[in-house]
Amino acid sequence: MSKLNNLPQTDFSVFSKLIIECLITSGGNASRQKVLGFIDNKLSGHFLPGDLVWRNAPAKKPGATTPPGCANAW
Repeated sequence: MSKLNNLPQTDFSVFSKLIIECLITSGGNASRQKVLGFIDNKLSGHFLPGDLVWRNAPAKKPGATTPPGCANAW
Protein backbone atom coordinates (compact mmCIF):
# COMPACT_ATOMS: atom_id res chain seq x y z
CA MET A 1 0.00 0.00 0.00
CA SER A 2 1.18 3.50 -0.72
CA LYS A 3 1.19 6.37 1.72
CA LEU A 4 -1.85 7.80 -0.07
CA ASN A 5 -3.97 4.84 1.00
CA ASN A 6 -3.13 5.17 4.68
CA LEU A 7 -3.79 8.86 5.31
CA PRO A 8 -7.08 10.79 5.37
CA GLN A 9 -7.58 12.94 2.28
CA THR A 10 -9.94 15.63 1.07
CA ASP A 11 -12.37 14.27 -1.52
CA PHE A 12 -11.10 14.83 -5.05
CA SER A 13 -14.37 16.52 -6.01
CA VAL A 14 -13.25 19.44 -3.81
CA PHE A 15 -9.99 19.72 -5.75
CA SER A 16 -11.78 19.38 -9.09
CA LYS A 17 -14.11 22.26 -8.23
CA LEU A 18 -11.17 24.43 -7.17
CA ILE A 19 -9.25 23.62 -10.36
CA ILE A 20 -12.27 24.62 -12.43
CA GLU A 21 -12.75 27.79 -10.36
CA CYS A 22 -9.09 28.71 -10.91
CA LEU A 23 -9.37 28.12 -14.65
CA ILE A 24 -12.53 30.24 -14.86
CA THR A 25 -10.93 33.12 -12.96
CA SER A 26 -7.81 32.80 -15.15
CA GLY A 27 -9.66 32.96 -18.44
CA GLY A 28 -9.46 29.21 -19.10
CA ASN A 29 -5.69 28.82 -18.89
CA ALA A 30 -3.44 28.49 -15.81
CA SER A 31 -0.06 26.98 -15.09
CA ARG A 32 0.27 24.10 -12.66
CA GLN A 33 1.94 26.42 -10.16
CA LYS A 34 -0.91 28.93 -10.42
CA VAL A 35 -3.50 26.19 -9.83
CA LEU A 36 -1.57 24.82 -6.84
CA GLY A 37 -1.24 28.33 -5.39
CA PHE A 38 -4.96 28.92 -5.88
CA ILE A 39 -5.77 25.67 -4.08
CA ASP A 40 -3.28 26.49 -1.31
CA ASN A 41 -4.98 29.85 -0.74
CA LYS A 42 -8.51 28.42 -0.76
CA LEU A 43 -7.76 25.45 1.52
CA SER A 44 -5.13 27.08 3.72
CA GLY A 45 -5.34 25.50 7.16
CA HIS A 46 -7.85 22.86 6.03
CA PHE A 47 -5.60 20.31 4.32
CA LEU A 48 -5.71 16.73 5.59
CA PRO A 49 -2.45 14.77 6.02
CA GLY A 50 -2.90 12.78 2.80
CA ASP A 51 -3.52 15.91 0.72
CA LEU A 52 0.11 16.96 0.81
CA VAL A 53 1.81 13.59 0.19
CA TRP A 54 1.52 13.76 -3.61
CA ARG A 55 2.34 17.46 -3.71
CA ASN A 56 5.56 17.03 -1.74
CA ALA A 57 6.73 13.94 -3.64
CA PRO A 58 9.73 14.49 -5.92
CA ALA A 59 8.84 14.41 -9.61
CA LYS A 60 10.48 11.40 -11.26
CA LYS A 61 8.59 11.51 -14.53
CA PRO A 62 5.90 13.72 -16.09
CA GLY A 63 2.68 13.35 -14.16
CA ALA A 64 4.38 11.63 -11.20
CA THR A 65 3.20 14.17 -8.63
CA THR A 66 -0.35 14.62 -9.85
CA PRO A 67 -3.03 13.24 -7.53
CA PRO A 68 -5.04 10.22 -8.65
CA GLY A 69 -7.93 11.30 -10.83
CA CYS A 70 -6.15 14.44 -12.00
CA ALA A 71 -3.54 12.94 -14.32
CA ASN A 72 -4.57 15.15 -17.24
CA ALA A 73 -5.35 18.26 -15.20
CA TRP A 74 -1.90 19.79 -15.62
